[in-house]
Parts: sequence; structure tokens; C-alpha cells
Amino acid sequence: MSLLSKPFPISADLASDIKIIVLAILFPPLFIAFVQPLGIVSGFEPSFYGWLAVGGFGLVSGVVTLIFGVLLPTLFSRFFEELKIAGAILYYLSFFIVIASANYFYKTYFEGVYAFVWSEYLDVVKYTFLIGIFPLTLSAFWIYQKRLSKNLKIAESINSSIIETMNHGNLIIQGEGENDVLRLRTDDFLFAESTDNYVTIYFVNNSSVSKKLLRISLKSLETQFAEFPHLVRTHRSFIANIFNVIHAEGNSRGLTLSLKYTNHRIAVSRKHISLVTGLMKS
Repeated sequence: MSLLSKPFPISADLASDIKIIVLAILFPPLFIAFVQPLGIVSGFEPSFYGWLAVGGFGLVSGVVTLIFGVLLPTLFSRFFEELKIAGAILYYLSFFIVIASANYFYKTYFEGVYAFVWSEYLDVVKYTFLIGIFPLTLSAFWIYQKRLSKNLKIAESINSSIIETMNHGNLIIQGEGENDVLRLRTDDFLFAESTDNYVTIYFVNNSSVSKKLLRISLKSLETQFAEFPHLVRTHRSFIANIFNVIHAEGNSRGLTLSLKYTNHRIAVSRKHISLVTGLMKS
């Protein structure tokens, strides 16, 4: 897997996001005040008005960081869960462009110059990148490594607790159609994968893997499995039989599970990790 295609999910994490937003608010005005880069401000005076003026750059940066770091990942969580490093780079580039544009219009406002000047705008874009690229890269790398390290430890813990477990219950899976029925032992159920309004059931049949497509939502299937806690939702697209898990791997997005009899990898999203881990260890 190439570096750019590796997972790099962006999600709202209150503890980390607060630190990044505070950094976005404090760093720009301090940099501008003490370095005084040309093209950002004509001159900084250590007065109340001077600090108020450069403080506006921090406020603008903080608001944009709040939008890009918290609001958008919360509103469009499915999109951001599947993000790769290449997509994250493009997202953060657009983040810089928006911050630079907002700072430029703030600059023209407090200077009382309301004409758009390309050369000045490009100066602001340049200095926004210079000011922001280091703390943003550092923050992104820290978050990535923190999530990766955490999920690798969880996967290691799961692997050390895997034991051969059997549960000889019987499943009757009823789809929306009258003849949409599948009967099998719980031991033979491997996993279910959702695609639009259909779910594909993967199960063991005479020592080989079979599959059956049913018209049913994954939510409805989860309800039918209520009396079998080891048939657990791991992701918005998957339900897996954790008794058939033989190995777990961690990445920055969450976990992937390997099951008996199949080469499929079952995703475990961050919101489901604690449930899956708890059931695996119980």
C-alpha cells in the first residue's frame, strides 16, 4: 500500500481539537507581533489597539479551524472516516486557502482598504502557509501516531485473548421478501456486509464459504441478532461473528478483523472498538 493510499481518518475529538483550536488562536498573532512578516501588517505597535488588531488574525484562524476540525467532520462523518492521506492533504490545503482568504479580508477591513489586490492576497496566502504548515503538520502527525499506536495495542490485546469458542444456536434470518429467508447455525455465520438496501450474508456451508444476498437493512439484521451478542456490529457496513475471529490488526482508522475460512478483512470503526474489544475479552 502506497503512503498516499493509507487511511487517515479525520474525526472530531474534543480533547485534541481544543488544543489545536487554542494553538490556531494564539500562534498567528504572536508570530505576527514578534516576527512582523511583510505583507501581513504594515507595522505592529505593542498597544491595546495593536494587540487587538493582530488578535483578530488568531480569532479568524480559530473559527476556520473549528469549522474544518470539528463541524465538517461531525456533519459528514462517513466521508471523513474513509479518508486517505492523499484526500487529507487536499483537505488541509483547502483549509489553508480558506484561512488565508479570511485573514486577507480581515486585513483589508482593519486597514480600511476595501479593494482586492492580487499581490497582497498572494502575500497573505504565502505567510499563512509559512505560519501554519509547521504546527498543522506536527499536530496531524501526532494525532495519526497516537491513534495508530492505540489501535495497535488494542489489536495486540485482542490477539492475545482469542480462544476457540463455539455457540451452537440457530439463526433464522428473515429478509423483506416472504421467501427471503436464510437458516443456519450461529457457528456458521461469518459476517454480513451492507450495500445500499441489501445485505450479503457470508457463512460456512459444507466446509466452504457461501453467500446469500437478502433485501434487508443492516439495522434490521442487527435487531434480529439481539439474542446473540457475539454477532456484533463492527462498522456501519459490517456485522461480524467475533467467535470466528482469528486475528486483529490496528491502523489509524480503527481495526480490521480476519475471520476463519475467508480472506475478507472486516473493518472495526473507532466508535465500535470498545464494544468489540469488551466482547472479545469476555
